[in-house]
Amino acid sequence: YLVTVGLSIFSILLGTCFFATGLYDGSLSDEEREFNDNLHPNYRPDPKTGVTPTFWGLVAIFYPATTGIMAGTNRSSMLATPNKSIPIGTIGAIAVTTALYILQVWLLGSVVS
Repeated sequence: YLVTVGLSIFSILLGTCFFATGLYDGSLSDEEREFNDNLHPNYRPDPKTGVTPTFWGLVAIFYPATTGIMAGTNRSSMLATPNKSIPIGTIGAIAVTTALYILQVWLLGSVVS
């Protein structure tokens, strides 16, 4: 399972880098691929559904990543030193998840307009 998740994350990051450098030319024009075009929020309605995303709607995408980590914490009572291992593992997992989310959002947001 971990290998599959790792390959998925790697392929997203690699594909975004290929797209940003022009090695893979998607269906967007050069004007639509300007770096940092999405640096500031500019929520607009989706042309297909007419729904305008909100900040809290986007937070709802991130929230399940942290709740899954907490579920793992509840099952870790069999550790040799749970009072030391649980905080380190939980904070480490949240830090890695947050870093991956921020990296993917930044890469995709800076490439696709």
